[in-house]
Order: sequence, then C-alpha cells, then structure tokens
Amino acid sequence: MTEDKFYKVRPLIQHLNQVNKPKYSQEFYSIDEVMIPYYGRHSSKQFIKGKPIRFGFKVWAACTADGFLLHAEPYCGSYTNISDTGLGQGPNVVMELVKRINLEAGQHVVFDNLFTSVPLLEKLGDQGIGATGTLREDRLSGAPVMAKKVMEKKTRGYMEEAFTGCISVVKWKDNKAVAVGSNKERKTPVNKTKRWCKTEKKHVEIDMPHSVKVYNQNMGGVDIFDQQVSAYRIRMRSKKWWWPIFAWSVNAQVINAWQLYRKLGNNISLLDFIRHFAIAIMKGFGTSRVTPGPKKFPAGLAKDTVRYNGKQHWTMKGDQPNSRCRQCS
Repeated sequence: MTEDKFYKVRPLIQHLNQVNKPKYSQEFYSIDEVMIPYYGRHSSKQFIKGKPIRFGFKVWAACTADGFLLHAEPYCGSYTNISDTGLGQGPNVVMELVKRINLEAGQHVVFDNLFTSVPLLEKLGDQGIGATGTLREDRLSGAPVMAKKVMEKKTRGYMEEAFTGCISVVKWKDNKAVAVGSNKERKTPVNKTKRWCKTEKKHVEIDMPHSVKVYNQNMGGVDIFDQQVSAYRIRMRSKKWWWPIFAWSVNAQVINAWQLYRKLGNNISLLDFIRHFAIAIMKGFGTSRVTPGPKKFPAGLAKDTVRYNGKQHWTMKGDQPNSRCRQCS
C-alpha cells in the first residue's frame, strides 16, 4: 500500500507543476495556502476555522504577484512532499517551494505570518533571495521593538524599526499593530496611505513603512488566483475523494491559460475565455451521434379548421405500430 495519500492525482499534479514552471521572470512571488472544498471522508481533509472554505484539502501554493500559479503541493500531514530544514513547518514549505520554482538571487518572495520567522529570512538572504513577511509576536527573535499592547495605544501611522542581525523588523500602528520582517526592505522611504478617520469623518493620510507597502502590493498573488478559481468553479459533483482535486486542477490551468492569453494583448473576460475554451474542446474532441435520434415531426402543417372539425383524421388501424396522425401533429 502506497504512503502517498494523493496517489490517484499525483501524476496530474506533477504534470501541472512541470508545465507551470515560470515562463517569464518576475521580481516578486507570493506563497500561501489554498483550500479545495470537500465534505466527504478522507484522512487528509482539513478544517480551518474562520476561512471562507472551512472543510477540504489544503494546498501549499506559489504564485506570481499577479496570480499565475507556479507550483501546488497538497498537504497530507507528515507524508507531505516537503523537506525538513529544521526551521519548522512554515519555513519548510517556503524553502521547498522556492526551490521548486527555481527562484534566483535578486528575486523576492512574500508570505504571511503562518510562514515567517527570522531564521527563515536569514536563510533566504544567504541565498541572495529577498523575503518579506508579517511576523507573529512570538517570532520576533528578541528584536528590541515596542510590545504589542503598548503599540496599540499609539496614534495611527506610528512606526519603529529594529534589527536582529541583518533582518529589519518594522512595527507599524494601523487599525492594529502589525510587525513586518524583511531581509531586503526597510522602514524608509516612508510612504503615505489613506485611512478613514471616524472622528473627522473623512479619509486622512498617514505614514506607511516601505516594507509594509512592498508586502501589501505583492502578497495577494495566491489570493488573486484563488478568487479567480472560485468565480467559476466546476460544480459537477462526485462521491470520489479525488474529483474535487481533479476539477480544481483543470480550473487552475484554465486560469493560467487566461492570464497568458491576456498578456498577449487579448482583452477578454474570464467567463468569455472559459466559453471559448469549452467550445474549442468540444469541437476538437467531440464525436458525432452514432445512432440517430428520435424522428422530429413538423408541427402546424394543417389549419386549425381541419384539425378541430372532427373529420378526415380519425384513428385507423394500420400496419405500422406507434404511428402518428400527420394532420394532428
């Protein structure tokens, strides 16, 4: 018995990861988790509270900043095809996906606080790869920054920066206090952003650290992809556990194809692209009917005066069974 819990769809996933390798070089990439809805029974089914899709299969995904899927790795506990770096599960995922999509020195990867740790940022920095991500309070590695409870009392736009080794840790007060770590970006140059002020009842400008701006602009790649997949999700149902993963894989490739098609200068909506794609598939692989369908009888050949006069079309016994009256039909 194989230990791979996704053995039925593993060849498909490997093929898609192979064909989705970066077709063009970009500076920024994002890594996050994706949920595939599934409500049946399977040992790898996950429950994540607070997510739009709470039940289903979890997939580690790497995308470009504009939402092109480069690599997907289904999560199946200790059997997940992820190497152990000794940094923890989140950093293990980042290091593995960075290797799978062949990130090079000078490129930049962005991820959220599920993955970020100071040792991870240091290890990526040693490879020349830029990395930026939000940090949890228990992962600051002793950076001398203000405590979260104290930061919450500051005015909106307040910020401070500290260093742990070569890693910049910036704390910024927005609606809540947020910490961002980076091995490349810093607090400066300080940017401006608009936020709604309840007391003044209008939008006001506040300061924003540069590392936070880089994070906000490039973190949404996986979210963009996930949103596009969910817009026209394949609704065919099946009791087989592998079907949602198969349908998601097909949908993901359609999204990637649509993005590449638009990069060629074709301004077309996702819905129209899916329609054209479906028609092309049916024309290319469809087959004509082997057996003739039911015979269609033309309607309305006789006038109403003939049909309803009660004459000339009485039912008569004939040689052919199941025959119809031509005048009445």
